[in-house]
Amino acid sequence: MSRHLTFTACAVLLGIVVLPAGPRIAAAEPKQSKLIASSRRKPAKPYRFIYNRDGCSSYGRFDGDAEKWVEYEFHRLDNSPVDLLAWCFDGGNTAEYDSDILEHPGDADRAAGYALPNKNSNGVSFPRAHKALTTMIREGNDPPKVIIKAARNRGIDIFVSYRLNDIHDSKGTFDKPAFPIPEFAAFKRKHPEWLLGDMTYRTKYGNYNIHSGWSGVRFSVPEVRELKLAIIKEYFDKYDFDGLELDFTTHTPYFLPNQGYRLQYVMTDFVRTVRKVLDERAKQRGRRIVVAAHVFESPQENALYGFDIPRWVNEGLVDILTIGRGNHLIDIEAFQRIVKDSPVRIYACVYRPDAGYDVARGWASGHWQQKVDGIYTFNWGYSDPEGQAATIKQIGNPEILRHQDKTFRVEPGMRNPVSWKLHGMMFNMLPIELLAMHSGTPLVIPLRIGDDLPAQAAVINGLKFQMRLKNATKEDSIEVKVNGTVLSNGKFDGKTDLIYSPRPSIFRPGQNNIALRLVRRDPVASSAKPLIMETIQLHVDYR
Repeated sequence: MSRHLTFTACAVLLGIVVLPAGPRIAAAEPKQSKLIASSRRKPAKPYRFIYNRDGCSSYGRFDGDAEKWVEYEFHRLDNSPVDLLAWCFDGGNTAEYDSDILEHPGDADRAAGYALPNKNSNGVSFPRAHKALTTMIREGNDPPKVIIKAARNRGIDIFVSYRLNDIHDSKGTFDKPAFPIPEFAAFKRKHPEWLLGDMTYRTKYGNYNIHSGWSGVRFSVPEVRELKLAIIKEYFDKYDFDGLELDFTTHTPYFLPNQGYRLQYVMTDFVRTVRKVLDERAKQRGRRIVVAAHVFESPQENALYGFDIPRWVNEGLVDILTIGRGNHLIDIEAFQRIVKDSPVRIYACVYRPDAGYDVARGWASGHWQQKVDGIYTFNWGYSDPEGQAATIKQIGNPEILRHQDKTFRVEPGMRNPVSWKLHGMMFNMLPIELLAMHSGTPLVIPLRIGDDLPAQAAVINGLKFQMRLKNATKEDSIEVKVNGTVLSNGKFDGKTDLIYSPRPSIFRPGQNNIALRLVRRDPVASSAKPLIMETIQLHVDYR
């Protein structure tokens, strides 16, 4: 045979069918077909405020008194804009409800002959929480039934928020892990080969050592996915939830080093199966079950973990995306492009206000400015219920929020990866070393501002633009520009902060460009330590 085969001959040898000329036959899975499934599904109810409550063991405070527990939990939500409650009843390993699949926290330890340790879980000792839980179930007050009833009585919809890979069962065991560990599930003890690590060493994950991440499970193991699916099915067989939130952020990783991106198809298959199971359950009960996915702040980061968000949206596998976990640098525009022409709604996270309620208000203002469908809060349930109740009312209503004091902040990233944010904050610009450039090219850092400061100048009492530096001295000189305007009269406190009092007119709603140029570095300090820009923030004081 000639070495120069015709195209048709080559195709035959390769097993390719060559069609004769004529009308083109559509491919088996055209590009648009993925959107068809999504477009056929009606949009979920348009919630404005989703409050995620990781209420594990909070019932233990009240020793089985369901009425007092409900009063405590719903006090901060009464007369608030919250219209959807996403409740986490456990860490996904043991069951703080009446389960036929998982044991209660501490049961595996007791079965092995250990006494429950008198240590706290969310402010409640394990023995006390265990007794309260068993009392409630015995008296007909199974926690999910209690919370569902309380939410419905207040006109609030309720989802179960299911943590797919929680590692709180390794918390506090890092240095010298030893039993008893009440949250360490029986299935993990029986199948250590399902885990990412073990109790004998600090988990090595690629080039990283993950603190206390040894107890995470590997989703490449079929039995792991089957168990997780069975737990989800039980939730909807036993309880009348309005929907399910798949919490993918608690915790990562889900696969062994460098496998997450390659194994996206595995996680997509799992989500697809969950969707199918819940659709079947919805038909049986005659009412829709909404599926939400709690994911990280950018599509790229999610892909590295194994979460193929575009495919989930295009195939109609999810109805809602709750986006963000401890990092407010959320690429909302990228997610909006993904959900365009689909019924999927977007909710941006305002994480636990560790940095202050003014920062929480600033993040919420920025989210509303980008026209998200609503606000989502995570990890708000443990302290200062009165302050949180007031702030929830503010951030849930853009009009009320408008003239509240705020701090708009450039989110600093983590210096070292942790188990729940292995790839987290890798796209954050800060902290960063300031270096002198031969061409004078500045470092440009975006700062999102949710308020229209020029339009509101008459009601602004003052602005404080603050940059926190590490290893700075009074001999350092930095040129700072905001949207092309050079800031002057900056004051250095001699320790860490460079502070300006700029005019509202130089800022604009949306993205603002902060240009930094190192003009002169202290020659003595430069030989010892780098000059690090750690945080940048603008505080707005309204009259």
